[in-house]
Amino acid sequence: MFAATAYHNQGGFKDSVANILATKEFVVNLATKKLRDKVNQSSINAPHSIDEFKLCNLKKRQSKIVRVPSVADSPVNLECRLLKKINLKTKYHNKNQNKLIIGEVVGIYIDNKFIKEGKINSIAMHAISRMGYNEYTEVYSKFLMTRPKWDQK
Repeated sequence: MFAATAYHNQGGFKDSVANILATKEFVVNLATKKLRDKVNQSSINAPHSIDEFKLCNLKKRQSKIVRVPSVADSPVNLECRLLKKINLKTKYHNKNQNKLIIGEVVGIYIDNKFIKEGKINSIAMHAISRMGYNEYTEVYSKFLMTRPKWDQK
């Protein structure tokens, strides 16, 4: 699931939301440090007629299950089908400006070079995440924790 500001400043839904509502499918592509400039460029508020893949020089990969393309240079693609769209109320602008998109993952692609001894080497992917405003962070470490077990006596 993800939340999105749904309305384009040129009128109508932003492309991501409009495309999901039209096709009932979407792909979540893992953003990486290597792709950071293209990820940022893809957030541009371009007219609906502009293909952001071409604008950002991103290569498309034919998805295995859904009809919409995946980002070829992303190490992980989650192919999804729309389950539900929820309007998020806000006191600013349009009262239904923000949308929560919930999807079912129906297909997963993971680049084999990031699988070591049957496990995903997630640190090697150098995943990035937007924190807010213009701030991002890179995943560069991990730690293990044993999950507690319920012991009723």
